[in-house]
Amino acid sequence: MTDAGPPSLLQSRQLALKVGKWLAGAGRGEEALSLLAAWAAVGPNDTDGQKLMAEALRLSPASPLAKQAFERMEGVV
Repeated sequence: MTDAGPPSLLQSRQLALKVGKWLAGAGRGEEALSLLAAWAAVGPNDTDGQKLMAEALRLSPASPLAKQAFERMEGVV
């Protein structure tokens, strides 16, 4: 057994992007959108967060959840 500790924010966001894309491909768009938007809003507004946000907006540009996540990333809320 290893004691590697929890994954970093970067690793978690990268995994969230992979899982989100998989969910979307499996026809589970709402779940994908929720996952992507949540992880986009966590942490800094950096390249990884923007990738997550872009994928969420690609799935549903008019989504209130995606809009809220975007506002949080931009520091509006």
